[in-house]
Amino acid sequence: MTRLKSTAVLKFGGSLIDLSGANIPLIIKCISKIKQTKGFGPIVVVSAPKGFTDRLQAIGEAKARGQNY
Repeated sequence: MTRLKSTAVLKFGGSLIDLSGANIPLIIKCISKIKQTKGFGPIVVVSAPKGFTDRLQAIGEAKARGQNY
């Protein structure tokens, strides 16, 4: 029987990822630390930058009402 390695799933939310990308180095450092500890790369999930989803929703709602955004 083959033994599977455990894995890590890291999720970085929109509040950490702003449009300027200022926290990207922090995210990369966290991913690298897990990779060094576990010996293999984690699965990484990243949300849209802070405020981006809200803007997309506002654009969609405006268009649905026949308005410009």
